Amino acid sequence: MAINFEQVNFSYGQGKLAQPVLKDISASMPSGEITAIVGQTGSGKSTLVQHINGLLKPDSGRVVINDFVLTSQTKEKDLVKLRAQVGMVFQFPENQLFAETVLADVAYGPVNFGMGKEAAQAAAKKALQTVGIPEDIWDKSPFALSGGQMRRVAIAGVLATDPEIVVMDEPVAGLDPKGQADLLNLIENLKGQGKTIVLITHQMEQVAALADWVVVLHHGEVAAAENPLALFNRPLDWYQEVGIDLPRPAQFAEDLHQGGWPLGQRPLTVKALASQINQEVWGDE
Repeated sequence: MAINFEQVNFSYGQGKLAQPVLKDISASMPSGEITAIVGQTGSGKSTLVQHINGLLKPDSGRVVINDFVLTSQTKEKDLVKLRAQVGMVFQFPENQLFAETVLADVAYGPVNFGMGKEAAQAAAKKALQTVGIPEDIWDKSPFALSGGQMRRVAIAGVLATDPEIVVMDEPVAGLDPKGQADLLNLIENLKGQGKTIVLITHQMEQVAALADWVVVLHHGEVAAAENPLALFNRPLDWYQEVGIDLPRPAQFAEDLHQGGWPLGQRPLTVKALASQINQEVWGDE
């Protein structure tokens, strides 16, 4: 496992004003795979992932990221090693763009981690190619780009440092359908390169299509940690309890079930739904 949370507790504030957010969290996120973090707004998702690169430190318990152990006693100067391994893409990361050109913005991260100017530029160019930003706009202002392009430039700035783990908080929020599809393809490609991806999303179709593993948070606790097929074949009242939806194909299958056409396990994709209807309703192989 690339990431292990071991009995992690975290609160905002101290003493009588403390607001517990994470409560005895124990969960693992596999190396080289995509883990989705889901749950209602306020369930602790963003707080959880900010522990993965040390933006937050646990009040108690520990987080083990590869060979790095994060505790309440971890010193700030030691976090440089962790942040070299973990790239964090915040929600609406284009708000963090600041440089005069696309290339300069993406090269900033490698320079900040100690690379020389030439090596940083080479890393930035490679990252821009990875996210599909054409060379003819590298010298343009990032603020002259479309929303989807700005998002990809911001992600390139994270990838330029070549982290082993990439954490993304609602990466497709606010993008049009094409921008969403392009970014989801990029996430799959990053997995193909051996990156470990941790993805916060509210869209269960993305979970069904992309995730190898899912951690569900509810009121700051782990409500489930399992593969998507197991997750989306639980009793219906469980989803209401934790505040998440079924993917649309699974919901359609459930509607068929309620109408007297049971399909067995709920399918997660349209293709799987069509196949099950053919086999179980119409009797086709």
